[in-house]
Amino acid sequence: MADDHSECSSCEEKEQNPSDSSIMNKYKTAGEIATSVMKELSSNCISGSTVTELCTLGDHLILSQVGKVFSKNKKLKKGIGFPTCISLNNVICHMSPLKSEPETIISDGDVVKIDLGVHIDGCMACLATTLIVGADKTNPTTGRRADVIMAGYMASEIILKLFRPKNTNHIITQAITDVVSEFQCKPVEGRHVLCPI
Repeated sequence: MADDHSECSSCEEKEQNPSDSSIMNKYKTAGEIATSVMKELSSNCISGSTVTELCTLGDHLILSQVGKVFSKNKKLKKGIGFPTCISLNNVICHMSPLKSEPETIISDGDVVKIDLGVHIDGCMACLATTLIVGADKTNPTTGRRADVIMAGYMASEIILKLFRPKNTNHIITQAITDVVSEFQCKPVEGRHVLCPI
C-alpha cells in the first residue's frame, strides 16, 4: 500500500480544514450522531440478538439521523462513513456480513467490538467500542476478558498522553506494547486510510 494514498482517488479532493467553523460544525455533528448510534447499538447488544440485525440497525440509525441535519443543502453528501461492524470474540474487527450469509447469534459472555462511522460532506467521525454481553455492576467481567478490556483501555489512555509533537509513532507503539504486556496481551498491528468522501 502506498503512503501517498494513491489507492484512494477521492483523496485528491481538497482536504476539509477544521479551523473553518462550518467544517468544524460538520465534524461535531457527525460525532454527535456517531455517539448517539453507538449508545443505541450498545444497549441492543444482548443475548439472542444477531450480528446482521445489529449491523443493519446501526446503518439505519446513521442514515435516519443524518437525514435530519443540514437538510437545506440537498446536494450535501452525508451518510455512512464506515459501515456498522459487529465483531465477536476472536474476530478482531470489520465484521459486517451480507444478509445472505449464515447468521451469528450473540450470547452472554461474548466480547463484542462495534465499529461505525458517520460523514457529513466528507467530515467523518468514526467510533469503536468493546463490551461484554451480559456484564454489568452485578455481573462484572473477570479473568482474561477483563484483562483484554483493561489492556485496550490503558493503551488508549497512553496514546492520549503521548500523542504530542516530537513523539514518534515508534515511541507510542513501544508504550502500547509495554502497557498491554502488563496484562499478558499483545497489540495487533493495523492500518486505516481515511479519505474525504
